[in-house]
Amino acid sequence: MKSWLLSFFLIGASILSAQQVLPIGSWRTHFPERVGRYVTQSSEQLFYALPQSLMILDKDELAPKFITKAQGLSNVDIRLVRYHEPTQTLLIVYQNGVIDLYRDNKVTTVNSIRNFTSITGEKLVNDIFLYDEQTVFLAASYGVSAFRLDNVTLPFTTFMGEANVRSAAVYQGNIYAGTEEGIYRIALDNFNPSDFGNWEWLGPDQGFPADYATTAMAIFNDALYMGINEDLYRLEATGPQLVSDQDPVLGLQYLTAEGNHLLAGFRCVGGGCGTGRILAFDASENEKVVANGCLGVTNNAIEDEQGRIWFGDEFGDFRFLDSVDDGQCNQFSFNSPYSELVWDLDVADDQLWLASGALTASRSPRFVDHGFSSFIDGQWATYNR
Repeated sequence: MKSWLLSFFLIGASILSAQQVLPIGSWRTHFPERVGRYVTQSSEQLFYALPQSLMILDKDELAPKFITKAQGLSNVDIRLVRYHEPTQTLLIVYQNGVIDLYRDNKVTTVNSIRNFTSITGEKLVNDIFLYDEQTVFLAASYGVSAFRLDNVTLPFTTFMGEANVRSAAVYQGNIYAGTEEGIYRIALDNFNPSDFGNWEWLGPDQGFPADYATTAMAIFNDALYMGINEDLYRLEATGPQLVSDQDPVLGLQYLTAEGNHLLAGFRCVGGGCGTGRILAFDASENEKVVANGCLGVTNNAIEDEQGRIWFGDEFGDFRFLDSVDDGQCNQFSFNSPYSELVWDLDVADDQLWLASGALTASRSPRFVDHGFSSFIDGQWATYNR
């Protein structure tokens, strides 16, 4: 048996008779295009991080375009994506710390983070804060980096030990870093932000708890909102003010504020809370539960200029709501394999059949519930899943 990665190529043959016939020696890629893990947007397009590729979706026509390594991406296994409107640049962040900058249909690959030699272990970028016309801030497992998109440089990086920075924000002249140890901040004009000793931890003296974690932050309605453990707060001069009290079985996963609402996404971290919850807050902080029927395991959600809510989710199919008040979930999918985890291939009677499977890093069998699939007359189908 051989384990196959399903970025496999099929030679034009009789199994492709229902599609455009490929010339001899030509290849067609079949990537899994059923799961949009993370979503971001420009004024006209949506960008989805797929397991093995990037999908660009026209907002009006919902017509997809897929970008893969064959079209210039440097890696697979995208962790998150974020669009920077001033430079019309899509930042594509991979699990290994590599970043691709996609603009003008060209890809520039940035290896700076992966090549850090002063730290060992994973170099995960957890979030991106869009700051100004050229600069974004990277919240990462190692700390915080300022990243300029005009000259593709890192003006500074602050290594924060084991803190694991989950989110970052710039508010009223300060840089904020939300970590598993709480929030740290530093003046934006500090002469040496790379020195972690210059950062201030926000604790009881500033009105914060003595022991807490902050996993998400966002600027909404000219205010800084943040998670303190599972609860949502707004920062005031006197300290954090409670906005929404949540059950401890829920963990705050993300905050986004790209439309008329602040969206707060929660994952189930305890028992009995199912797929989690998304709350929408208007400018007056009125709270509304977004339709749970559209949720799988969400990584993020965004609101577009029409008020539609789009979800980055680990579950299959792509989902959106027409508004935060809509209870009807819209779903769509594309003709593709279910998964890249393929253990065996077989061709019989002009049909292609795939068996899913994989090994762990230690080469022991890995449990995979992806069933088996067929490619018949140009259509993919999945069974026993």
